[in-house]
Amino acid sequence: MLGIAYSANLGGTATLTGTGPNIVLRGVVDRTFPSGPGIDFGSWFLMAFPNMLILLSFAWFYLCLVFFWDWRHCSQKLVGCLCRGRQDIYVLQRNRASTGEQLASSKQIIQKQYNKLGPIKFAEVAVLIDFIVLALMWLTRGPVWSHWFPKDEKCQSLATDTTAAMLMCFILFVFPSRWRMSNSTETEETSATEPVPRLLDWKSVERRLPWGVIILMGGGFALADGCKVSGLSHEIGEQFKSFVGLSPPAVSFLVSIVVAMVTEVTANVATTTLFLPILSAVAVGANLNPLILMIPATIAASFAFMFPVATPPNAMVFSSGHLKVLDMVKVGFVMNIVSVSVTSFTLNTVGSAVFDLGSFPSWANVTQTVNITC
Repeated sequence: MLGIAYSANLGGTATLTGTGPNIVLRGVVDRTFPSGPGIDFGSWFLMAFPNMLILLSFAWFYLCLVFFWDWRHCSQKLVGCLCRGRQDIYVLQRNRASTGEQLASSKQIIQKQYNKLGPIKFAEVAVLIDFIVLALMWLTRGPVWSHWFPKDEKCQSLATDTTAAMLMCFILFVFPSRWRMSNSTETEETSATEPVPRLLDWKSVERRLPWGVIILMGGGFALADGCKVSGLSHEIGEQFKSFVGLSPPAVSFLVSIVVAMVTEVTANVATTTLFLPILSAVAVGANLNPLILMIPATIAASFAFMFPVATPPNAMVFSSGHLKVLDMVKVGFVMNIVSVSVTSFTLNTVGSAVFDLGSFPSWANVTQTVNITC
């Protein structure tokens, strides 16, 4: 159960749309620094995907080490083997055989559930193709098809990641969920007279879309605009000019630790909504690239492994009734420390090369007016 929660939290950090904090970051950056290049799907993937692979591998290894390796039992058997010869080796082999039987039983259960799914349906294939095309459009927007669209006054293409998402979403509303004669249980009269349902309809959107999360994200964008227009961002930045003496990696690491601790007791989207506008002002006041604080804070908001309330995957897994809070705490603390450390290293290596985090960019100076001629 913990593996499901941890993989959901870590896997969402790899893409810009994988989790709520990433989407909040994209909106805050676009609104706070409108003259900047922003964060696109491809650049985020280049930075976050290697980080996710490292942390996911560690999570698997660590969970196996904690729950599948009985340190006390193995140490006792090892001492027994050394003191009494090979008598206990048979016991170890017998325990290994019983573990193999448990694994075989688990495989049978999984295979039984898989067989209940039946053959893949036409609608499932259509949605899979739609998603693959969307991912390819996100990854290839900059170098391939964005130049087909007109440019704005800043010489930037009007095509964004939202363009691809809206196009593929529109296709879901139009494309049929099955061919008229694909279902053998239907009669010719029924399949010829009744309309074929589409892959997506508005009633399903109204019923299943998390409107509360959307309103919360919108509140975060409004908070970012309010900090900028009211001058609060500038005042906060002035107060934090003392951070100039610290190295950027140290500041980003401290920010990650603080956000990871706060997000254990609050929702990760709410945490990023609160912190990102402030961190952008702090970075500008300290003459740092705003992304060097905003990116680690966003990723650290998904590193909530200790308590159920922090992220939706944690809450869903905990609600199953198979876990206790103590189980999550004793494993999640180490996961938090390792995740923040690995992310800090990845940000200052791969992330620095992708986003040029080592210098203060001109677009971060929000008080400066830049005239661009195409």
